[in-house]
Amino acid sequence: MRGRYVCGPRYRVILCLLVPLLTSCIVVGQESAQDGRDLGDASLETLMSVEVYSASKHLQSVRDAPSFVSIVTAEDIRTYGYRTLADILQSVPGFYVTDDHQYSDLGIRGFMRTSGFSTPPFLLLVDGHRINDAIFEDAPISRELPLDVDLIERVEVIRGPGSSLYGANAVFGVVNIVTRRGRDLGTEVSAEGGSFGTGKGRVSYGHTFQHWEVLLSGSFYGSAGETFYFPAFDTPQTNNGIARGVDDESADDFLVKVSHGHFTFEGVYGIRGKGIPTAPYGAGFDDPRTRSTDEAAYGDLSYDRTFGPWAVAGRISLDHYRFDQTLPYPDGSPTVNVSNLLGQWWGGELKLSRAVLEKHLITGGLDFRDNFHQNQLNYDVNPYTSYLADDRSSTVWAGYLQDEYSITSKLSLNVALRHDHYYSMVMATSPRVALIVHPWEHTSFKLVAGEAFRAPSVFELYFASPLNESNPYLHAEKVRSGEAIVEQGLGRRFRLTACAYRNDMGGLISSELDPANGKSILSNNDAVLTRGIEFDLQGKLNNGIEGHTSYTYADAEDRISQMGLPNSPRHLAKLNLAAPLLRRRLMAGWESQYTSSRNTLAGNTLGGFAITNLTLSARHLGQHANLSLSAYNLFDKRYSQPAGPQFLQDSLPQDRRSLRLKLEYRF
Repeated sequence: MRGRYVCGPRYRVILCLLVPLLTSCIVVGQESAQDGRDLGDASLETLMSVEVYSASKHLQSVRDAPSFVSIVTAEDIRTYGYRTLADILQSVPGFYVTDDHQYSDLGIRGFMRTSGFSTPPFLLLVDGHRINDAIFEDAPISRELPLDVDLIERVEVIRGPGSSLYGANAVFGVVNIVTRRGRDLGTEVSAEGGSFGTGKGRVSYGHTFQHWEVLLSGSFYGSAGETFYFPAFDTPQTNNGIARGVDDESADDFLVKVSHGHFTFEGVYGIRGKGIPTAPYGAGFDDPRTRSTDEAAYGDLSYDRTFGPWAVAGRISLDHYRFDQTLPYPDGSPTVNVSNLLGQWWGGELKLSRAVLEKHLITGGLDFRDNFHQNQLNYDVNPYTSYLADDRSSTVWAGYLQDEYSITSKLSLNVALRHDHYYSMVMATSPRVALIVHPWEHTSFKLVAGEAFRAPSVFELYFASPLNESNPYLHAEKVRSGEAIVEQGLGRRFRLTACAYRNDMGGLISSELDPANGKSILSNNDAVLTRGIEFDLQGKLNNGIEGHTSYTYADAEDRISQMGLPNSPRHLAKLNLAAPLLRRRLMAGWESQYTSSRNTLAGNTLGGFAITNLTLSARHLGQHANLSLSAYNLFDKRYSQPAGPQFLQDSLPQDRRSLRLKLEYRF
């Protein structure tokens, strides 16, 4: 059966990448640029001057940012039919996503963690608010993220070591989601339905009056899920490997955003329940009791104001995260293993910026976080047996300083340094240095070097269950990174970015068996080296056609065994094209993504595959409505992703072709 999921002949990959390109050429010859607005009016100057906040904690143009930056806009989300943050990040050069039918995990440039409940190598922010929780230190990218993608204005992806400004978790980069403003919203309602019994609805309201700006939104989602066949469970006792009716999912989220003067309050709440069809951790197969629930909420009050030469910003926030999971024992046993994890924390940040001696822009700040609840329970029900009852708290504090030195009009130096005191046991000092040169009007060279770290999570330090034991002596993972980046304008409408990178990681946390009791235990035994090159070409034409294509070559190896890493594709190729059709009454968004072969944990090889998605959207129907039809995995490609150590399966089949019809109405 595995052969059904590996990649077909290579010509199909080439077709997936070339068909939209040929189609766009036909459209170029057929479209008239005289009707409607000019969708391609953004020239090279616009592409090069787009502003980003997260690279230096203030707005600056992409060409001045000390990083290789990607930005995904609200228009991109509509055009390509992205449903989750995972869909968005999957489109970004060098990024890839693995879905184990409970959570989506993110890999960057050939590196993805393979252990269960692993912390991703990036930091996630929403409007500058840290989303990584205080239990797993996880960054949710699927439905457990308590934010509807329709409320996203843009997503900023900052590659490279980010610990010099953001501390732990910003190992390979920082992703900052910027939400929409009330003034841009009005009143919106949307409804959608699709394959696998999927439905979703949203109601949003935005308004500005006097000195107040308000955004309110709520959405709900539900899906019956797909039916899967797992050869590893193909026995009469386990329903012949067929998991049916156990992949269901539901999610509800709410957002309130209020601004007055220099203050902004943002409140978010989301809850997501998921059936787990894969029987992880030895759970009973095809059992509807195998479920997990994620609940997240936060309130964030921020302040931003300029006093003469000083720019002052601050925030204070309160966060909540709860995780519940039930895993029934196999063979119809009435016993169920339950995990209840609760994290609650508050924190604050104060940031000051000032220009000094005309050529220096100094930014400094203090961070503090009090994790006043980091509670973990694990026990069996019927009969009751307790394996873990751990209640603890911790604090995190840090200070950082950044100097942006404009040596000349064409040469600048960015130096940043941060010191973190984490969990009262981990101390780390993280530097970053970037030299940026603009020798010609449309050319930029960037050399970036830095160090970053990831502190072990409370879950990694103290969680225990029938299958694993805790290890409170784990220490921080560290990485040394270097990048050389070239940004070059090609004509008036195109921009090419090329990057060569190297990441040397040590002390990585991985799982091994304790010979004393046969249980799994975590340790700092792994070291990894990743290096490669990356290209990204963006373009916008006068006739409304726009898009980007990228290629990443990643060489990732274990420094100890000098073997390639599991779940590490050497080649990633992506193509996005958006073209107006029918005299601009219809927009077509074509997306093709190729992922090369990968090894599984058992040493098997899964063939490469290409996935194509297509979205057709009719804008401004009757001046108020938008209608879109999306086909995901358009050619119904059968393929699998490598599985983690928590699964009996070596690989997991992925979703087949699915459709979504979405109607949005704005009053």
